[in-house]
Amino acid sequence: MVSTPDNLDRVETAANIFVRMSVDNSSFEVPVSEVDLTKEVDVERVREIGLYPDGYAVNAIDVDGSISFAGNVVRTPNGNERNLDSLLFLEDGSPKVFDITIVHADEENPSDTVGGDNPETRNTETIENAIVTTSEYSASSGESTESSYEFMAQRIS
Repeated sequence: MVSTPDNLDRVETAANIFVRMSVDNSSFEVPVSEVDLTKEVDVERVREIGLYPDGYAVNAIDVDGSISFAGNVVRTPNGNERNLDSLLFLEDGSPKVFDITIVHADEENPSDTVGGDNPETRNTETIENAIVTTSEYSASSGESTESSYEFMAQRIS
């Protein structure tokens, strides 16, 4: 069972969004303040004879987007705090592979998720095998800090 950190500072009204990560042989979830997702499908018409196409060929499916976190530090299941960059990148700077799971909130009661805590019945979308392509960190006086990352992924399920 994946545990959600007790320092969940921000939960969206439309969805509870988290990034599932594995560190030191344990999985945990990091709350996400915003996620943008683009899925682009390259489709080609197949014509043999005649005016209308005989079919379609899918040449490529590209999944990419961006995620933003409040701050740059997260709490792991054992209570330690870790920098987001140390979770998303290896020591040599190359990106680690991770999944993004969006858990949809119940429209009538936004604090509850559709299907409850049972992963088999709750309404989720998972962006699988994502890696970070760009990262940035922003902070301003008197305002909150935010870490933003652009990513590309292999698939959505």
